[in-house]
Amino acid sequence: MPRANIIAREHNLSRLEKHILRGTSNQYELAAAFGVSQPSISGWIKELHRRWKKESPEDTTTQRLIRVKQLDAIAVMALN
Repeated sequence: MPRANIIAREHNLSRLEKHILRGTSNQYELAAAFGVSQPSISGWIKELHRRWKKESPEDTTTQRLIRVKQLDAIAVMALN
């Protein structure tokens, strides 16, 4: 996969992770927001769940909230 595609995919996964952690769960709404199909969103969600399971912190809620803050900080740095 070309580097640009990998970067775009990781960016989309980061955005999707934020949406999910903030409570958006309707895959059709997410698909519309991202301009992709519902099956694409489903696949991305499965990827996020695999990553979360791999990390498997004891307190997943706290760890996920920390992750959202980290992603927000990364987004701000990228925009600057």
